Amino acid sequence: MKISIVNQHQEAYANRDIETFLQTMDDDIKVYNLKKSELMWEGKEHARDSYGTMFSQSPDLKVVKKNRIVMGDMIIDQLIISGIRGNPEEKEGIEITQVNEANLVSKKWYIF
Repeated sequence: MKISIVNQHQEAYANRDIETFLQTMDDDIKVYNLKKSELMWEGKEHARDSYGTMFSQSPDLKVVKKNRIVMGDMIIDQLIISGIRGNPEEKEGIEITQVNEANLVSKKWYIF
C-alpha cells in the first residue's frame, strides 16, 4: 500500500495534477534538501502554492524512474526530471519518501 501512494504521488506530479498530488500528502508534510541538511518547506498549503505555479509553467514536465529501493515505510527513487519551468535540461536526483500510518506522504528528502 505504501508503494501505491508513492506511485500515485509521483504520477500526479508527472501529470501536473495539483489536486491529486496534494491528496497524497499529510497536512504537515516536511520536505528536506538532504545535501544541505535543511528543511526546504513544510505544510500542504505551501505545496499548493509552489507546485501549482511550477506545474502551470511546466507543460513539458517529464519524470523517468531509473531505480527504486523499498525499506519499510521509506521508498528511495533515482529519477531523471526534465521540462521544469520550460527548461529541457535533464536533472538526475534521488527522492526519498516516507509514508506515515495514515498512508500519506509525510516526509521527503531530495538529493539533486
